[in-house]
Parts: sequence; C-alpha cells; structure tokens
Amino acid sequence: MTTIAAIATPLGIGGIGVIRISGPEAIAIARQVIERGNTQIHPRMAVMVTVRDPESQAVLDQGILLYFQGPNSYTGEDVVELQLHGNSQLLLRVLHVVIAQGAQLARPGEFTRRAFINGKLDLTEAESVADLIHAEGTAAQSLALHQLKGKLSGEIMAVRVPLIQILEQIEASIDFPDEVEGIDRADARATIHSLSTRLAEIVRLQNFGRLIREGVKCVIMGRPNVGKSSLLNALLGEDRAIVSDIAGTTRDFIDVSLRYRDWVLNFVDTAGIRAQAEGIEQQGIDKIDALIAVADVALWVVDSTTPITSEDEALLDKIAVVAIKLGVANKSDLNPSFGPTTPGISEWISVSAKTGQGIDALKAHIYDAVIATQSEGNLEFACNSRQLACVIQANQALAQVLAGMDAGFEDDVLSIDLKTAILKLGEVTGDVVTEEVLDGIFSRFCVGK
Repeated sequence: MTTIAAIATPLGIGGIGVIRISGPEAIAIARQVIERGNTQIHPRMAVMVTVRDPESQAVLDQGILLYFQGPNSYTGEDVVELQLHGNSQLLLRVLHVVIAQGAQLARPGEFTRRAFINGKLDLTEAESVADLIHAEGTAAQSLALHQLKGKLSGEIMAVRVPLIQILEQIEASIDFPDEVEGIDRADARATIHSLSTRLAEIVRLQNFGRLIREGVKCVIMGRPNVGKSSLLNALLGEDRAIVSDIAGTTRDFIDVSLRYRDWVLNFVDTAGIRAQAEGIEQQGIDKIDALIAVADVALWVVDSTTPITSEDEALLDKIAVVAIKLGVANKSDLNPSFGPTTPGISEWISVSAKTGQGIDALKAHIYDAVIATQSEGNLEFACNSRQLACVIQANQALAQVLAGMDAGFEDDVLSIDLKTAILKLGEVTGDVVTEEVLDGIFSRFCVGK
C-alpha cells in the first residue's frame, strides 16, 4: 500500500500545525526531510527535529516528530506526525517536500478509511469520527462519542451473530441432511422475533439522534403581512429577511438556524399564502407542502390586531400533519389581550417581533415541546441515515422470515430473506460493504483525517 500524507490541522495561523504521514515508507520519508543528526527515532517518543528541503538544504522549520509503529497506530500502519508551527504557507511547503520524497497526497478521510480496512475501527466507529469533527454542541459530541465507543455496532452484532448461527444450521442441514438436523422452528422463530424486536427498538429511538444531528425543524406559517419575516428576524436577533408592508414580499422560503441551549433550531420562513398569489410567489407557496412534511414544529402566526380569518384557518388545516403546532400571536404590543380559543392549538404565545417581547418564551416553548421530552438514553443506538436505512431493511427481511415460517415455507426459502437481513446488518458495521459505499462515507471527511 502506498504511503500517504496530508496536513491534519485546519489551515490558518495557530500555535501548532500537524503533517501526518502513514504507510510503509513513513519513517523513511520522514528521515529524508529532517536533519541527519536526528536519527534516534523510537515509537511514541517525541523528538525535536529540524525540517529541511533535501534538494536545497534550506531549513523549513523546527518542531516535534512523533512515530507510531504499526499496528499500534490510528491507521494500523506506521504513522509519523510532524508537529510544526501553525503557518499555512509553511505547512504547505513542508507537505510539498514530503510528497516529493514519494508520499501521495491523502484523499478526504483516507487515514480513517485505512483504520477501518486495517481493523482499527468498524464502520460505525469510523463514521462517528466525522460526526465528532462536525458536531455542533455537547449533545452532538456525546452522540458521536457513543458511536465511537462502539455502542451501535455492539448491538448490531448481538443481533447479527445469532442470525448467522441460524442460517449456518439451515444451510448445513440442507447440504448434509443425514448429519445435521434442521432448525427447531419454534426456537428459531422465538429467537428471530426477539432479535426483530431489538431492531425495531433501534428504529424507534432514532428521532432524538436526528434532532441532535439535524436540529429542530420549525416551519413558520401565516397569511401575508402577519409578521412572519419580522418574527424570523426577531428570533435571530438580526435583519435576515426583508420586511415590507407590501403583501407577498417573501416569494421563496428562507432557511436559517440559531443555537438555543446548545441545540440547533432551524427556522423556515415561508411565503404567505393567499388566494391571489401568482407567478414567482405561487412557486414559493408550492414548496411549502414539502417543508411541512418534514417539520417538527409548526408556528402558526396570526396578527393579534385583527380577528382570525378564513385564510388563517385554512393554514391551520394545512399544518394539521405536524405533530407540534404552536399559535404565535404577533403584534402583542398593539393588542396584549389577544387570546383566542382555537381547535388544534393548545397554547398561544404572544410575541412582538417589533419590541422582542415573548421571543425568548417562544424559543423556550419549542425546546420544552421537542427537546425536553427526549431521553439521553436514546443516544445509545442512534444511527445516521445510511445506518438507519440498513436496519429498517434488515428488519423488513426478518418480518418476511417470520411470515414465511407462519406460512410453512421450506428452510431454503426462509434462508433467502435471512441472508438479506444478515447482509444489511453487515453493511452497518462494515463486515459487508462495497467500495462505492465506502467512497460515499469517507468523502464526508476532511483531508488529513
């Protein structure tokens, strides 16, 4: 395998910048770019070195060399890290010299990919490395660390191994009927049903992980000129959306995020819906159904200075599919006593986008309605979208096995769906995975990791 190298720290100005080299020639290449006097290099021992360009003999920098001998390294190969001064131009120059000595520039995620290939990480743990790097907030960091510790992969293997044992007995009994007994149908069915229940529980717990990774999706709905864009600006504390007295100012949706109590709240300001909409404005309205379908919270914004209209009520019907609906009475500075009783809205929050009154209370209501109801224990087996799809497909295959057993299908027929379940669970941990899947996963990583 070739030796690869990359800058492992963000480019910019900092105290330290790291160049990572991994592969069979890591030590030989490192020796080429340091002064000849630095020969005492031992695993896991920091050595002060002077880095030179072997061609011009120009001194490039002084720093620390660390050597991790394979397989006791991150990648499972020989790894050398040069800890230098954090100047992007200096690091790029040293990297150029390292590559000139025979290393290849690492692709995004190639160090972690080699760690997976060499058995240092399974695929769920490898994916958690990228999640940890991109984690926003302590909840997301905690989720990634659960994955990095192998929580999900351990549960998947606890389901996959018994399924493999059942399949092995089925295939052995088919190939050697005189020597191996067939499976005990009652026992096998009970085991598969129990394992299917465990997979169903993994699926059930996914909402919390999604909220951590993607944030809470809040769609702001209301007829034109009730103050949706002003509300969005008040939530953000800045002028993000154009505000005007002219109806239909928002022609498309505006998607913005903010952090509240270490969580990400994603707000979508939609085009105001009115019967006279046409052209570009109508195109914006047409997109709203898709936004509503994936929303966690719908904010139904009305103008507290006027009675609720039939247009308001039509919007309430439109957001009926959203689990959490909050009534937001805007312009409360003009009518603080506004408080209608509306079916489908259990609670009203009076706000003034102009003065900021009630804005913090609105954020707190969203948090209490969505986040506070979740349990930290749900992090144990949180999946990303790829992993979740595999778990769902595996459980669907097990449902087919159970249905086949109830219908009296032969063992060789049952083994088809059983193999599918085992295959899909193997895709989660990486025991069975294609190069295309690996390319997609590791393309999410930064270069140097």
